[in-house]
Amino acid sequence: MKYILVITFILICSCADSNESDMPDNIKNQIIQHDLLFDDLSILNNLEEPISIFRIKFIDSNKIFLIDNEEWNLFLINKEGIIIDKTGGQGRGPGNFIVINNIRYYKDKNLIQLFDKAQQRITYYSTDDNKLELLEIVNLPNFGHDIFLQDFYEYDGNKIAVYEKHRIDIHKEANEIIIAQLNENMEIETELLSFIGDELLQSTDGSLTKNPIGNTTFWDFNENLFYITNSFDNRILEYDLTTNTSNDIFVKSINQVDNNPNVMRFFNTNFEDTFIGNYTLRKHLEERNSVPQFFRFEVENNSIYYSIFNYKNNSQEIIIFDINSEEIEILQIDAINFFMQDIYNEKIIGTILNSEGDNKIIEYIR
Repeated sequence: MKYILVITFILICSCADSNESDMPDNIKNQIIQHDLLFDDLSILNNLEEPISIFRIKFIDSNKIFLIDNEEWNLFLINKEGIIIDKTGGQGRGPGNFIVINNIRYYKDKNLIQLFDKAQQRITYYSTDDNKLELLEIVNLPNFGHDIFLQDFYEYDGNKIAVYEKHRIDIHKEANEIIIAQLNENMEIETELLSFIGDELLQSTDGSLTKNPIGNTTFWDFNENLFYITNSFDNRILEYDLTTNTSNDIFVKSINQVDNNPNVMRFFNTNFEDTFIGNYTLRKHLEERNSVPQFFRFEVENNSIYYSIFNYKNNSQEIIIFDINSEEIEILQIDAINFFMQDIYNEKIIGTILNSEGDNKIIEYIR
């Protein structure tokens, strides 16, 4: 099924209702409606062709990158929705992808980096003159049977990799995340730090798999800083790639959610297909004391953004934490299907699936 892309913009500064009663002094609470538009920016309506959006990277209003999850193409579009250039496609040849797991943009080099986990391959495109030119394909070495590359980042000539180390011990409750510096041959040179990985669940055959309702590890790069956290708690580890020093940040508004009938009702209503025939998972949910509060994590400049599950059937929240002042802003969105994709100049870009399930909208929140 093809998805039609519609892009709209939300202004919350003047249109949002403010609700700051019973809130600490450093927390601002705003309720926004996702269909309020910027009059001067609601210009991205129907694209020239349908695109099923998987990832978005917003460089500026005239340079927006989209990845679709049907053909695994990379699109360059402008603010009018005109496709300026297109490349990629499913396959194993040069410039083709089995899957595109993430996209990264290097402003200083004007480069787009795409990572294909299935092929363990990194592909670079130049975006000069609004053209997507294939520059380089890097095939990654075999790091070992239990170590898998999850992300790759270059900063100041350093190659930084994020790996997931799979646990085979059934008594282990989570995988391990390893951050390492690579040499010129893309081999591990120095392990910088390790962190708890995604929560695991033992299946009926005794094997360990990622727990779909368990705690997840998230990370992001911001210039010379690397941030990593797990939805188990409110701790963020900030690691300086230049000085190789670390610092802990705690966000008091982030907590586990106690399991209760409302949580069970939320899962049964919105994820019924996940539990059908999966007795182990349903029993695990019923016996679980708490569930994660957030499911998405982004960093831009001095702010950290969380997408929050409040386990209600009509709304969702985004928490914005200022690293310097420790002030917190809470945005309440009147939709449960908003997926935060990117942050650009303090604007939150994401996708939302409509009630019919056949239309994706990019929401633009300021």
